[in-house]
Amino acid sequence: MRFQAAIVVSGLCCLVSTPAVVGAKSNAGAKSKPEGKPNSATNPNAGTKAKSVTAKEVSALQLDQTHIYLGKMKVLLRPDAIKMVGLGKFHFSLISKAPDWNVTLYREDDRLYCTQAFGEFCDGGLFSNFLMVQKERMLPPKSKFVKETFSGFVVDCYKWPSLVFRSLPLGAYAAPQAERILYASYKLPTNGQIPITFEAVLGGKDWMTQLSERGMHRSFLVTHKISKQRVSVAEFEVPAGLTKEKSVTRIVAGDSKKVEDEGIGELLK
Repeated sequence: MRFQAAIVVSGLCCLVSTPAVVGAKSNAGAKSKPEGKPNSATNPNAGTKAKSVTAKEVSALQLDQTHIYLGKMKVLLRPDAIKMVGLGKFHFSLISKAPDWNVTLYREDDRLYCTQAFGEFCDGGLFSNFLMVQKERMLPPKSKFVKETFSGFVVDCYKWPSLVFRSLPLGAYAAPQAERILYASYKLPTNGQIPITFEAVLGGKDWMTQLSERGMHRSFLVTHKISKQRVSVAEFEVPAGLTKEKSVTRIVAGDSKKVEDEGIGELLK
């Protein structure tokens, strides 16, 4: 089997004593307000708690991964959402969640965002297939299959003479839409699950340089750790105040100066 490669986120109420006003009506018999209960009409924060106390948290599955082209990635998965954060050369974030699963990519440094419909993103991904050759989503048959324990989780392991693929069943961790987004982003096999490891022994020549790659071992995707985390619901919200951008590649790669400085100008051509 031949595999090809391309380089491609109060006010306080006080009681003040005042002199009695002559002729003022007596307050005797009037019902007094219970002490310790602030007046919500004069105190907009009455009855509220600090954000740090009331901020809602949700459980999420976190994967710390390294992708052959994107570099270090953090992936957060929930049954109703996915978030991907570029921690390597490409400092972007991706969020998609139910019910529509529209995909929004954004950069907090450049304050830009781009939104695509779920189907549109799945067709294009983060880069064109010219820059990042997409592999088949489903694995070929006749593999050696075993169950393994990785980072405390039971994963599926598929082995061929020249391939090793590990994955985590979606189960209660992620939705089928999240798997499709991972496939479109990584352009590597998922086998309908959450990809954990994809390694191959290459054969033939590199399609760009035409240099022989026969016998070379390549790790296309490595997962360093899988963990369950409690995260704020804000993790799955796109920050406010961003400017809309049409190009997904522009969001992923950054502005032209950064692209030139980091030697990835070819991505924008």
